[in-house]
Amino acid sequence: MGEDGKGMGNRGRFGKYGEVKRLDRLRQSGFFYTKPKPKPDPDKRGLRCGSMKKRKDPISIRSAERGDLAFIRMLSEGVFRVYGPYEEMVLQWYASGGTDTVTALEGDRPVGFAMLGPVNREPPYPVTAELLAIAVTPGRENRGIGGLLLKTVIRRARDLDVEFTVLHTAVGNQRGRGLFEKHGFLPSSVKKGFYPEGQDALMMVRPLK
Repeated sequence: MGEDGKGMGNRGRFGKYGEVKRLDRLRQSGFFYTKPKPKPDPDKRGLRCGSMKKRKDPISIRSAERGDLAFIRMLSEGVFRVYGPYEEMVLQWYASGGTDTVTALEGDRPVGFAMLGPVNREPPYPVTAELLAIAVTPGRENRGIGGLLLKTVIRRARDLDVEFTVLHTAVGNQRGRGLFEKHGFLPSSVKKGFYPEGQDALMMVRPLK
């Protein structure tokens, strides 16, 4: 209690009603700043934690087109050059008209290719086709692109009544060998000095019948 015996709740000349009027005037004058509520962003509506991560485009496979040749040449040079001038050889195989080449796309961007060679139907040998080349853009590995390319080539070989698909890979290419074995290719024999630069190759065979 104060010296006059009254409670300290008295607000002097303003009084309870006067205090309310004073606060109203202060609000109207802008003395109190109330941060406006942000308007909802239509582009972020409904987003949850983790949804801002960049989505990966789906992978699709289609027949190679002439517009893919620059990509195929560049990728072949980067991946196969250590074994020989495959960037030129791959284009020659394509130009021969006897190959079946497919391109892997991430969205609309090429990220890999595979090339199945001409089918050998000469008796008494079984109907055979060779996987001449398969490559995935560096940095796009481990996303299933190589597997999709292999599955597509195997399916197309079956459609051509091929009995065996063969391929050659460098003896030291453990990653490639693991992929091929996963999709049914079995080691057959080692060919010494198979590549133009002299490296040995492992021939692998995949029965289709």
